[in-house]
Amino acid sequence: MPERIEMSGKEVKRLELLRQVADGVVSLGRAGQALGLSDRQLRWGRRRYEREGAVGLVSRHRGQPSNRRFAELIKDAMVDRVRERYADFSPTLVAEYLRSESFSVSKETLCGWMIAEGLWQAGTVRRKFLHSPCPRPQFQRATAALDRTTIQALSPQAKGRVERLFQTLSDRLVKALRLGGIRDIAAANARLSGHLAEHHTRFADAPENPEDAHTPYAGDAPTRTRLCATHRRRKLPKDLVLSFNRQRYLVQTGGAPRYALRGSTVGVVLYPDGRIGLLHGQAVLPYKVFNPVQMVPTPVDDKTLNTGVDDILKAHHWSEKSHLAPHHPWRRYPASLSPGDGSSATP
Repeated sequence: MPERIEMSGKEVKRLELLRQVADGVVSLGRAGQALGLSDRQLRWGRRRYEREGAVGLVSRHRGQPSNRRFAELIKDAMVDRVRERYADFSPTLVAEYLRSESFSVSKETLCGWMIAEGLWQAGTVRRKFLHSPCPRPQFQRATAALDRTTIQALSPQAKGRVERLFQTLSDRLVKALRLGGIRDIAAANARLSGHLAEHHTRFADAPENPEDAHTPYAGDAPTRTRLCATHRRRKLPKDLVLSFNRQRYLVQTGGAPRYALRGSTVGVVLYPDGRIGLLHGQAVLPYKVFNPVQMVPTPVDDKTLNTGVDDILKAHHWSEKSHLAPHHPWRRYPASLSPGDGSSATP
């Protein structure tokens, strides 16, 4: 059975070129240029190939402990420290805190140790949540109405930068508060200014152009509030009764002819405080509520289902009819007996 040799991609390429050099197809100089090796290195490799064959080109360090590895005593001390104080930290954050304690170790090495000790899981997959489809152009609509230009994050790198910033702030802050023994809001607020100063000292970058790009809004406050609210579009029927969120609104025309509004598209404005507004172009339409507000049931998920059922049972008032009558057949059996206890009752 032929011997199996494991080689890297570089070693396979070196083997092929040395075979061509041995067959006289390629010169030693051109092979050295293709491999990025000097003449001395290539001659040394050719001698090993002629003496030992393909095995001679395999690195002698493969499968051997690194010469730069940490001593077991130092490794155990760092792993014990991680288990004692930083068990739920990520390897990157642990390496930073250990560096402040005079332990210098790379995050890659620390990640391997934490995985081996069961303190970290590699390649953790985030749970995927299904979101109902909904239109998302509200911000672009508002900025266009305010005559403002938006700079969209079109690249995954730009989007991930903001997400990483949010994760960095939340992850570091929570763990720093816990290590500082902070357990109430007042102490957390007192610590926040110092934490942000430390964070900005390390991660903040000065902008290339320090000029402030914000400009004041020249319109009135009601118009600004309307533009920044959520807008939906509906089509008016012939009777000018609009339905939205299980509510019907009758558009008031003040006695004017209403033929122009039939079949037109109007905007429904949802203000943050719950108010509703109707727009036809830029004109505000007066309306009248046609029927009372209907309560829209809130959908529940697997996290709130049990709590909701418990609340319903607590709020339910049992009537006297729900209790057993004094002479009900079930009352002939002792209440202390339980199914499966091996005993029976006689009527």
